[in-house]
Amino acid sequence: YIIGPDDVLVVTVWRAPEVSGEVKVRPDGKITLSMGNDIQASGFTTEQLKAAVATELKRFYNEPDVFIQVKQINSRLVFVSGEGINKPGAYPLTGPLTVTQLITVAGGLTEFAHKKDMMLISATLMDKTGQPLSWKINYEDIEKGKNLSKYNVQLRPGDQLIVR
Repeated sequence: YIIGPDDVLVVTVWRAPEVSGEVKVRPDGKITLSMGNDIQASGFTTEQLKAAVATELKRFYNEPDVFIQVKQINSRLVFVSGEGINKPGAYPLTGPLTVTQLITVAGGLTEFAHKKDMMLISATLMDKTGQPLSWKINYEDIEKGKNLSKYNVQLRPGDQLIVR
């Protein structure tokens, strides 16, 4: 797991309750403990962050024993919006999730949803000009078992599905 902004972590330093506690990863990707400098957390695994925290705390403690626990994952979200979805909103991406699974989690489609005219906007894939890639999703084809690799794609953090 890679830590990201808005994730909530529990930092425990053995025999140092004054620096232990819950921290939220800021939008700039850093965390702040009660002593020492800000520490980069976003983009790190818990083991990498553990090493970074220990290095920072060596200025104050002799061989600090640090534990990092991910309490809440808030950085990995996908979004679904539009009049054609029953429960629009942000949904956690805690593991692999496809378009159809997101629609199911979001309460399914409304009666008047435009099944052939959904739009998926990628948060991570860009075209040659740096614009986010987007493509139409034909849900009717998915229901018929057609073009599954094209339309029932696995979502990435930040992806947005628009259901008209």
